Amino acid sequence: MTTTLFSRPLWAITLMSALVLIGCKPKTSAADATPQEKRAAAALAQPATEQEIKTRCISIERAIDIADLIETSGTAVKGLREAGKVDEMMGEMGYVRSAINEIYQVGRATIYTQGCDADEMGSMVNVSSDKATLIAIAGAGQPATAPLVSISMTDEEVWNKLRHEMGALGFQGPEGELSNGHGYKIFADRFLSGNGFVIHLSREQ
Repeated sequence: MTTTLFSRPLWAITLMSALVLIGCKPKTSAADATPQEKRAAAALAQPATEQEIKTRCISIERAIDIADLIETSGTAVKGLREAGKVDEMMGEMGYVRSAINEIYQVGRATIYTQGCDADEMGSMVNVSSDKATLIAIAGAGQPATAPLVSISMTDEEVWNKLRHEMGALGFQGPEGELSNGHGYKIFADRFLSGNGFVIHLSREQ
């Protein structure tokens, strides 16, 4: 008797082979996270600090924690680990997730706003607070050299507090471009329009 694809013995063997392959397939889970990623995820679970509440803006340290969870593959951003936890944390801090999920000529991003909206350029629009902030997190497909976390703000007092925090965290260097010597660099400047400030956090290459 000839064994065909649909005969029971071959079907059973095929099913068993498939189950073995599934069982051997690498799984993406919290257990796969590096110690750095586990530390960052635990840090993000902490409530907002007094400064974050007062400024209505995430701290530089929290921005680094988010950046630690952004995975890259080769020369491009692959995605964000613990995206649900980041989303929950930002919501608890008063941020609203923008419907804009791609920045023109930059690529995919997750954008959170407080006291403003975001446009297709990733810029602040419809500002309704003197302490408005916009947080943009790099998404899949962006270059690994791109800013991983960007913070835009309208208030100079908030800007000054974040600049002070940069120094406390060891960021040093020429005006506008700072490095902490531990894998991250910051570009900090004013908007070209002169009515706000921006901080870009990137990985050193």
